Amino acid sequence: MDIKEHVQYDRKSDQIIGFENFGDENVSNQLANKAIVFMCHGICRKWKQPIAYYFSSNGCRSSELKKLLLKVLKAAIEEGGLNILATVCDMSTANVKTMKELNSCMDRPYIMLNSQKIYTIFDPPHLLKCTASLFRKHTVLLPVEINEKILIMEAKFIDIRLAHEIDKRSPLIFRALHKIKDSHLNPIMKYSMKVNLAAQVMSQTVASFLYTLLSRGELEERTIATATFLQQVDELFDSFNGSYFKAPPGKDLKCLVTTNGAHERLVPYCKACPPHKLDG
Repeated sequence: MDIKEHVQYDRKSDQIIGFENFGDENVSNQLANKAIVFMCHGICRKWKQPIAYYFSSNGCRSSELKKLLLKVLKAAIEEGGLNILATVCDMSTANVKTMKELNSCMDRPYIMLNSQKIYTIFDPPHLLKCTASLFRKHTVLLPVEINEKILIMEAKFIDIRLAHEIDKRSPLIFRALHKIKDSHLNPIMKYSMKVNLAAQVMSQTVASFLYTLLSRGELEERTIATATFLQQVDELFDSFNGSYFKAPPGKDLKCLVTTNGAHERLVPYCKACPPHKLDG
């Protein structure tokens, strides 16, 4: 996170603080303008607690971040007595590179520490924003089932733009995509970082409207790929973001994962489906 550059004398420690500091006397003469915070969060119970923080100047290199992460994890397990199941971070360049240096990848989404497996997860809201941002720039190739046949088809963001234009011309008072504004389709500055905008575009509502337009012959058949892609993203985000014991109506995946629950239908897809590919 960004912080304001400032130096201050601390009488208790007889030190001037405000410089880049990675602990263990690893202090530079650069003014700190970013803070790195490590926080623990409960899974079965709702609690969270910062357990370590460091100061950096213009970000932290992956090599340094790797050392800090392993140091904090080891302390949390050995000194704090915590059972660490997973790490969660956003998709900054340093974080992604750190995970790679720790040999965490799609086929091996975890790191080993003292013979313990700790899974590595990218924050779902950032994944959603990244997916929406990439989809605005690229097409997506994905398998789609049509008449009991699996075809590789192309999903395009322009289909959402066309659906939005059709919806705006609708004479009906109640529009199908009334939440979708021009800022959703062409986000600038701070709007590009808003999760709710990405969630409203990559949603079941938009997917359903595309299916409706397709059934009425107002969009080409290829649009089914775009609708399918949006439906899949919406379901995945619901499954990652569900905090209810009982799923709300129409959102059977927006709840906790349970044995024989609705989430089981995603498992065969995640295991057997070839990965989607960006094109263009």
